[in-house]
Amino acid sequence: MPFRDTEPRDNFLLSGTFLLSCLSIAFFKLTSWFSSSGAFIASNAQNGPNEITVQLCAMILLLIAERFCPYTSRQASIVLVAAASLQAIGSFLLFSPVHGSEQSAFTALILRGVGSAVFLLAFGKLLGSIEPSKSALAIAGSEVLVGVLPLFFTSIPSDAVSFVSASLPLAAAFCLIWALEKTVAPENDPSPITRAQLRKIPIHPIILLILCALSSIGIALLGQTLQASADQLYRYLIIAVNLLIFFAYAIWIYGLKRNDPDTLWPFLMVIIFVGLFVYSSFSSIAPGAASGLLGATRRTLMVFAWVFMASIIYQQKLPAIPFFCLGQLIISQIPSTIASFIRDNDLQIASAHQEISATILTAVMALAVIAGVLVVVYKSKVATAANQHSVPSEIALKAVIDKLSERYSLSNREAEVALLLAEGNTLKAVAENLTVSLDTVRTHAKNLYRKLDIHKRQELLDLIEGELDAGK
Repeated sequence: MPFRDTEPRDNFLLSGTFLLSCLSIAFFKLTSWFSSSGAFIASNAQNGPNEITVQLCAMILLLIAERFCPYTSRQASIVLVAAASLQAIGSFLLFSPVHGSEQSAFTALILRGVGSAVFLLAFGKLLGSIEPSKSALAIAGSEVLVGVLPLFFTSIPSDAVSFVSASLPLAAAFCLIWALEKTVAPENDPSPITRAQLRKIPIHPIILLILCALSSIGIALLGQTLQASADQLYRYLIIAVNLLIFFAYAIWIYGLKRNDPDTLWPFLMVIIFVGLFVYSSFSSIAPGAASGLLGATRRTLMVFAWVFMASIIYQQKLPAIPFFCLGQLIISQIPSTIASFIRDNDLQIASAHQEISATILTAVMALAVIAGVLVVVYKSKVATAANQHSVPSEIALKAVIDKLSERYSLSNREAEVALLLAEGNTLKAVAENLTVSLDTVRTHAKNLYRKLDIHKRQELLDLIEGELDAGK
């Protein structure tokens, strides 16, 4: 079910919605951090399912269920609370000294995997339903919290670990439900997906995302392990990288007045390149620092992925949950599951020179990333130059609309609707531009089509294009 944004961007950083969005994402990610950081002792299920594997399977099943089972926002909230409860129970079983058996750990991983899958789908709904500038700030802000809060959590007494880890998913659900209620409102009749929408999705950044995601498989094959996330240097590197990204987005959006944070992806790719380059160049000299920086910069991949997916979903009016879910599966869950399978089953490539092989691999990947960025940027500039010659200017469009308005006796509002539609806006975007309801825009569009003796927008575009060609 699609949603619309309702809060002004200028006040977003100072709003409760920004804080709630950041906290919900941060609390969700910190739930996994408690078990993966190495800072706390957790029971371990031998020969049991990996949490990410369970999450992968649950996301596929939920994606199918979401496609065929209609639901209300209240029912979705109930499911989210139930998922948070499953994660809370799983975390308690994982860290409770009373329930330290292999069977309880097995159950804990299943509960946490299923619960986290529901959260990821809910984040897709939230982030894909708000303006890209807001979703980018919320994602980057949450990563800053994910870097800072563990500095305080590491001092938690061992007796309180199970309680704190079980409380985080419940707090995440509360913040997420509240954020959804504050920022989105349901639409009655979502538009179907068209081939034109799918063709507008840029393919080159997706290829770069997948390339970076596959690096985890390559690192696993070579038997390399990145710096433990409990390491203090690693934590400070994460904070520094995440602060850099957050301030970059803030300057881009507020300083430069841009509303397209997804176009900042080359900057994020450069950060990933730096991590790969430093690791390939200095891993033999300072392995701890090089590994820590590589681990910290690779986290930028998920920031890039979430910002990119949320922006594309919002701009192309795509169904938030299935597209965000598919992107998450392709970029994160599937590569991570393969990497975990390789490590758990000792399928690493046997080599007397594994460290050298890892260095060569990261160097090649670094070159591939920077070469990919240069190619995509070059193609984008070529496409932009071509569009400048092919897309009619706003003045030319306005002149044609004025001519049609006079010829067919269009009202002022009908002429405004025609101009906005000709500029590529959807009916929903036209309603937002004119600050009227969607039903009102539909009425104007219906009257417009009747007067022009056409039946759909493509015929309107063809009519305008013919007038433009005639005027040349």
